Amino acid sequence: GFDEDEVRLLEVLIGGGVALTVHTLLFPPDPRTEIARAASAAFGELGAALHHGSAALAAGDVSEAQSASRRAESLETRVAELRHAVLLGTDTARWAPARRQTRVELDRDARMVTYLELAARNSQILVRNVQIYVRSRRSAQTGLARALGDLARAAWELPGQFEEPWRSGDVILMALQAAGHATAAAASQQDLPVNE
Repeated sequence: GFDEDEVRLLEVLIGGGVALTVHTLLFPPDPRTEIARAASAAFGELGAALHHGSAALAAGDVSEAQSASRRAESLETRVAELRHAVLLGTDTARWAPARRQTRVELDRDARMVTYLELAARNSQILVRNVQIYVRSRRSAQTGLARALGDLARAAWELPGQFEEPWRSGDVILMALQAAGHATAAAASQQDLPVNE
């Protein structure tokens, strides 16, 4: 037989296991909450990298270019956190009947991670070129700075657009403005470092 302490330990383990199972299956956490937090952090970091890159180009400021570089590097961590949150959310939706209706949103979030990974890589390349440009003591580039500023605002707006889809036109407008400013800057200066 079991002594009294062993019986209590066994009761605690069984009770804890049942409670965990009931909580996980019947009252699981909403996977969208953690994904929304991770997405806001990732897009916030992307926006910050672009914002510092914009400030570096506008003023020819090397310290702003270095800040942009640090933000672009830390973006990888934020994207990894988002990817992890999406994986956990997918598992929760698979195993918890109460959360199965979130599968469509989780599929959208998984696609978002793919695009954010691409944006992270591109921002690192962009910020590296900003750093090279600023360190070479070339003239300030207000047109390109404006383009990066518009991109930063678009990145900051994206998480809100997921919650309120009617705002997507704002993000598209900001991205188009950024493209227009970048095109105008490249057309006005046929300088290789500017085009890079």
